[in-house]
Amino acid sequence: MSFNELFQNGVKSFKSQEFDKASVFFNQALDLQPENTTVLVNLAATQYQLGLKTAAFAYYKKALYLDPSLSTAQQGLDFVKSQVQIREIPHRIETYQKTREYLIEPFSVFVPLILTTLLFAMWGARTLKYFGQKKRAYLAGENLPAYGFLNFILSILLIISFSWVGFFKFDSSLKRGLVKLENVSVKSSPLLTAPEILQIYGGLEVQILRHQDGWLQIEYPGSIAGWVEPGSILEL
Repeated sequence: MSFNELFQNGVKSFKSQEFDKASVFFNQALDLQPENTTVLVNLAATQYQLGLKTAAFAYYKKALYLDPSLSTAQQGLDFVKSQVQIREIPHRIETYQKTREYLIEPFSVFVPLILTTLLFAMWGARTLKYFGQKKRAYLAGENLPAYGFLNFILSILLIISFSWVGFFKFDSSLKRGLVKLENVSVKSSPLLTAPEILQIYGGLEVQILRHQDGWLQIEYPGSIAGWVEPGSILEL
């Protein structure tokens, strides 16, 4: 079936309260278009109706990750969060994670890009003006003008904004995922018989390090790395 047929069948099944069937159709549609936020929101609502609140949380959050302005996803996430307690596990609060919490998570990448563009335009205009003044003073045999405090401040702010954009670019290169089951056993190696080294809980965000033999190697920030079955993680 085509994407549209799968999606429409999912909608019909949902309206008929056949949530198991709707989940199958929406998952198949998502396989064809993994970043379709409309499918993610509908799949999240379906998971909630099936009692899988943690999975619903993960799908709503992925939809917002792809489109932070999507109000239906935000409303759904807020509703599910009011009914699901996201449990933390003991871990070190690393400098990178704290920086990310304040400089990445609350913003879209367009914020530092727009800020950098504006600062660059202001800095460029004032720098061109300064060099023009410097040239005229040189030709007239006068004392060369000082660069100016405001020009210096703009230069510092521009360096900071460029660093912010670079931080966004680096962060986007890290592959992340959300735990979509109530709890997941993290193994020491990609084998069902391998010893468990950690348990992580639904709704937590993890970093995906690599794939191997159908397993994912993940790391919960500030904790240790281990292996989980891929069905337990929703990749962002």
